[in-house]
Amino acid sequence: MSADELKQLLDALSDCWRKRDAQGAAELFTEGAIYSEPPAHELHGRPAIASFFRAFFANHYDIEFGFSRILIGDGEAAAEWSFSYFRNSDGRQRRLVGIAFIDTAAGRIHVWRSFSARLQ
Repeated sequence: MSADELKQLLDALSDCWRKRDAQGAAELFTEGAIYSEPPAHELHGRPAIASFFRAFFANHYDIEFGFSRILIGDGEAAAEWSFSYFRNSDGRQRRLVGIAFIDTAAGRIHVWRSFSARLQ
């Protein structure tokens, strides 16, 4: 996967998150993908990832997700990101920053391992 193709893949993921499109976001992952946010989540397979995204989108709004720096290797990347959203339950905003280590296969995300820190 070229650097441009990986950037397009991550831009598509950001767009799906802003649109709260759980299925569209999940389709960017391979069928057997692993999505993890240690120590909170480790999901295996596209259906589990789609379900997780659907549950998140059902409980949050005004989601912003973007990448500020992407380091690309052969079939892998490290991407620095920022993320904000409001919770339906209390209307409070959360802001996080983090980094994701990403492995790709067949033009999709195969492994997503993300670490974050909450700012607000």
